[in-house]
Amino acid sequence: INAEYMGFACETMECEFGKMVRLPNAKMIFPREKPLPQPKPPTRWEAFAKRKGIKTGKKMRRKFDEDTQEWVATYGKKRRLEERRKDWVKSVPDGYKPKAPGGDPFLDAAMERSERISKQKRQEIGNKRRRERVQARVGAIQDTMSKVTTASYGKFDR
Repeated sequence: INAEYMGFACETMECEFGKMVRLPNAKMIFPREKPLPQPKPPTRWEAFAKRKGIKTGKKMRRKFDEDTQEWVATYGKKRRLEERRKDWVKSVPDGYKPKAPGGDPFLDAAMERSERISKQKRQEIGNKRRRERVQARVGAIQDTMSKVTTASYGKFDR
């Protein structure tokens, strides 16, 4: 067999069966049936989120603190405890006036924290009262609706 006659120059070698030709690796390129899909345009939400810088996905639970070279919590109770442990020194501006007589920045921070906690408690109590009022109204509406929606208009519901 003349390999050059077939259209390509190949290496020929003698074998026990006769002459053999080492063929090149086949590279068959098939055309696509359909063209490549076009990139989809962003939805209205995706465009809005990009404009506003809104990132979707889970927030990292921990982040690396360069000062202590440790992974610390980004939110929650452990973060607050870590901040308290870390803030053993506070800078005081020149015109600093304490909120309470004989106070200091640490006392001011403790007072602010207790004020936030008491405000949260007041809001919880107000929310609870509001929920009870709404539930009472809903219960009254359900009672009247049950009387009106029956065929006897609630005549036998006692």
